[in-house]
Amino acid sequence: MNLRLPNITGATVGERLEQVVRYLFSLVNDLNFALGQREQEKLQQTAGSERTEENNRLRPKSVTTDILADGAVTNDKIADGAIDKSKLSFSTDLIAGSGIAVDGRKISTVAPRNLLDNSDFRNPVNQRGQGSYSGSGYGIDRWRLWDDYATITVNAASITISGNTAWQYLKETPPEVGKTYTAAVKKADGTISLCSGIMPSSGVCASNECMQIGVDGNNGSIYFGLKIGSYVWAALYIGEFTTETLPEYQPKGWAVELAECQRYYRYYQYVTCAVPGNPWAWFALNYPPMRAVPILTTGALYAGGSTQISGAKITSARVSETGVSVVYITGASENTYYAENVELSAE
Repeated sequence: MNLRLPNITGATVGERLEQVVRYLFSLVNDLNFALGQREQEKLQQTAGSERTEENNRLRPKSVTTDILADGAVTNDKIADGAIDKSKLSFSTDLIAGSGIAVDGRKISTVAPRNLLDNSDFRNPVNQRGQGSYSGSGYGIDRWRLWDDYATITVNAASITISGNTAWQYLKETPPEVGKTYTAAVKKADGTISLCSGIMPSSGVCASNECMQIGVDGNNGSIYFGLKIGSYVWAALYIGEFTTETLPEYQPKGWAVELAECQRYYRYYQYVTCAVPGNPWAWFALNYPPMRAVPILTTGALYAGGSTQISGAKITSARVSETGVSVVYITGASENTYYAENVELSAE
C-alpha cells in the first residue's frame, strides 16, 4: 500500500483541499481492505488448525493387548460385522494348540473326531436286538467278545462289560504310527478315565484299568478294548489330552451311528419272498455300500403265518457290497414265504 502524498495541483485552496480529502478516503479504503484480508487469513488458519485437531481426534488408533484390561472385550460386547477382518494384523505368527485352528486371520475351535463307532452307550445301535450277549461273537454293533467268559449287558443308559474285555476294531481307519492317541470313557458313576500313548506299528499304545488301545499285529487295525465295568460312552482321539483339556463328548446321533455300523453289519429279522411259481421263492435286497462284500447267513424259511418249510434249500445266492438276491426251492406249494434272520456281515 502506497502512503506517499500525491502532488497537489489545484489552482485554488478549495481544489487542493478536495484533492487531500479524496486521498484520505482512498487511504482509509485501502487500510480497510488490507485489514479484512489479514483477518480472513487468521480465520482460515484457525479453522485449519481446528480441523487438523478434529481429524487427529477421530483418526482410528491402533489397539494392542497392552492397553486392554482383562475381560474388556467379550463376544457379547461386539456387534455382528463390527470388525472387518481385513483390517486386522498380527505382529507375530499365531500357533494353534490342541482344538484350535488358524486359517489366515480366522481363529476357530475344532472338535477332534471320535474314531469309534457306536460309542454312545446311553442308546447304542443294537441291530441283533438282545439285552445281553455272552460268549465269543458280536454283541451290540461293532463290539466283539472273544471268549465264553465275556458278557455285554445293555442297561437303561449304559452298558456293562463283565467276565472279560469287549473289543472294537477300526478296520477303515489306518493307524498313524508315531502320533499320540488318547482313549477316554465315562463310567456309570460319572467319573472320566483316560489314557494316552504314542501309536506303534504293532502292539499296545496305552492301557489303564478301564481300557486298552493299540494295533493288532495280525491285521494292522487299531483296536479299542473296554475292560470290565459299566460305561456311558467311549472315545478315541488323535492328540494328547488331559482331564482338563479333554473335548466334551459329542454324540454323533443314532441315525449316523446306525449308518456307520451298517457298513459292517446288516440284520433283517424277516424278509418277504416273491413267489414266481411253486416250488420256487426268492428275495432281493438293495442297500447303501458296505465296506466289503459281506458274508450272508439266513435262518429258516417260513410259509404263511408260522409254518417252517423244513425241506427248503437255497439254490443260488448273489451277494455284493450293495445288494443280495437269494433263490429257494421250497418243496411246497404256498402263496407266501418269508426268510427269517437274514444277516450280512463285513466285520
